[in-house]
This record gives sequence, C-alpha cells and structure tokens, in this order.
Amino acid sequence: MTLGLKRSNKVVFMTQDGCIDTHLRPITPSKNSKLLSCIPLSHLIKGQIRAPKHTLPADGVDTKDWLYVRCLEMGIFEANLPYVFVYLCEDSPSESVFHIYALLATSINPHQVCIPDVFLPMVLESTLREAHLFLLGETLVFYHQGKLAYTALCQDFDGIINALDYIHTIYSISPIAIYGEDTSYPELPVPFIPLSTLVARSPQPIATLSFLYFAHKTPKALPLLVLKPAFSFYQSHTSKLLLLIACVTLLMLIYPMIELSESLYIKHQTQKLIDQNLAISHQIQSLKTAYKATAPQSLKPITQKDLLAIHQAQTSYIPRYALIAKLTQILKSYHIQLKDLYVSGDIWGNAVVIGLEISSDSSENLTTAITKLKTSLPQAKSTQIFSHTLDAQPPRAQIIWTYNVL
Repeated sequence: MTLGLKRSNKVVFMTQDGCIDTHLRPITPSKNSKLLSCIPLSHLIKGQIRAPKHTLPADGVDTKDWLYVRCLEMGIFEANLPYVFVYLCEDSPSESVFHIYALLATSINPHQVCIPDVFLPMVLESTLREAHLFLLGETLVFYHQGKLAYTALCQDFDGIINALDYIHTIYSISPIAIYGEDTSYPELPVPFIPLSTLVARSPQPIATLSFLYFAHKTPKALPLLVLKPAFSFYQSHTSKLLLLIACVTLLMLIYPMIELSESLYIKHQTQKLIDQNLAISHQIQSLKTAYKATAPQSLKPITQKDLLAIHQAQTSYIPRYALIAKLTQILKSYHIQLKDLYVSGDIWGNAVVIGLEISSDSSENLTTAITKLKTSLPQAKSTQIFSHTLDAQPPRAQIIWTYNVL
C-alpha cells in the first residue's frame, strides 16, 4: 500500500526490527527523517482531570500549560521530570473532563513522533469505529458516538470477555466484531476480523494505520506526542513583546528628530529656491540693461536706397524665371531631354550665363531644337550661343548661352 507523504521530511515507522518506509520496505532513516512509532497503552502515563466550568483557564491562557500545572498538583506528573502529553476533552454543561496521555520527555528523541495506540481508530471512518472493538496488541479499544469510550489491557481470553460484559452493561451495546492482529481467539462470542482488512490487507496494519494517522489533516490534525523545540528566548513571546516595546520606544525618540530634520530640510530648500529666484531676477535685469545699451548701435533704420535695392534684386529674377520657362517649352516641343542645367550671372548688371546638356533619340530633333533656341532666346549686343554636339548614343549636345556678358 502506497501512502502520499511529502519527501521533504521523510517519514519512517519504527518497529522492533528496525525502520520501514511508506512502502513497508526496510530503510535506514536520515538525520532529518520523522521517526513514527505507535506507543502501547501500557507504556503511557494516564490521568484524568475534572474541572468545573468556572475553574477553566481564562481566554489567552494556553490550555496545555494549565493542564500541565494541574497534573503536577494532582500528582500525575512529578515536578522534577519533563513530560510530553496530549489530552482528550469531554464537555458537559457543568464540567469538562480531560483525559491525559503522557510520556517522559527523556524517553523519546527530538525527531520521534509518538501515536498512542488507542488513537489509531480515529483515522477510520465513523461507520467502522462504531459498535466495533479494536485489539491492538494487548490494548482493547472501544469508540462510542465518535468518542474514545473505553480502553483496557487484555492479555488473555478472559480479559476480552470481561471487556465485552462491561461494554454491554455500561453502554447497552453488543459489539458487532473485533478487529485485531491476534487470531488465536476462535471461541469469542463475536466475530474476530484481521486488522489488515481495514488497510487493503497490509502485512503491517499497525504501521499502515500510523502512516495514515500522521498524514491525516482534515478537518484538523490528530493528537501526537512530540517534543517541543528547545526553548529560545529570541523566539519566545516575551522576547517578541520586549522587541515590540523597544521598537515603539525607539520610534518615540526618533520621530521628533525626524520632524526636526524634515523642518530644517524644508527651510534649507526654501531658502535655496529664494536665492535662485533672486539670481535669475538679477540676470534678467542685467540682460535688459545690456540689450538697451547695444540695441541702438546694432539696429539702423531702413532707408529708401535699401528698399530700392531689394526691389531691384527681386525684379531682376523675374526675367530669368521667364527665360527658363521658355527654354523648357522649346525643349519639350522637340522631345528633348534636359540632362544638366547651370545658371549664373549678375542680377545688378542684368548679365546671365546658361549652360545646359540635352539629349534626344533623334539627332534631327536635336539639331532643330538648337536652331530654334538660337532664334528664339532674347538677343543683346553681347548675346552669344555656343553649341557642341557630342558623339554618343543617344545623340547629345552641350549649349552655352550668354547674355550681356563682355
């Protein structure tokens, strides 16, 4: 039978012959392994504490601490010996009854987890617990209405018979069957069923039930006997409370200093901003003063001569635009492509030099276009047109036209 337990802290079960894992195979435990063991009722220290309702511990007092003190007062525990214990509680309107199951703390090691054998049936469904007896070794266990009702040590046939009579007398119930490991009681008045039938015929039913018990988490973990971690002042509630008080005290001392520091910082930053604003104001004023001193010297009034020169320059460009437009129109009419165009001259002297390179698929078109240009472009005393045909395919020509150039 395989049980789903986490591997982080591997759980092994301690038997008389060694340890076994959840697959019931022999194993050597590691230093971090949880050592699970089932403790017989005969090895436990048992006690009962009856507490009227008005004597129960107040809210905030740990019930186990209160029970430990009561066990010392009633002689269940000895004052000079350490114990680990668990308890079951029966509540009634007038009192609470605490059933104590304990071990000497020196009898187990820090990695050991002990399960009292009388608790093992808790892991079973309620239908299997009710009206059944469990014979676990020499411990006879009876659960009634979901609670542990009766336990006894039965070492022989007569012990089991006496337990059956007691249960019938007190609870008016005749158990349906007894689950147990020992099958040497064929003459019992109730059927005796092997304990392994409850755990899928496991060859180690006590170990399997212990693994199931340890892994049981819902609705809450079942009671276990374990050693408490060694006391550490730094992990205790007292140390946490003292640390909290120290932090509050330190905060009360530091807070006024923080407020003072913040106030000084704000005052310093405010003064810094004021100084910066004053510096900027002085700089702006200096710029205004310098501008007033230099502006009259750098700015001169525009004269009529300046306006005439601007107008003349503007109007001198207009004939050039018209000339280029006419040149383009002539070339386009003869299907001539313009490859390069260069324009230079003196706008004040109305002198212009135009250089262009043209090409065409037809040498005839090229010759006609050159002739047309010579007769169509504006003429002056110093107007000249130079043309030069290049030997290339397609045919190309270079033309230089000068106007008023000496």
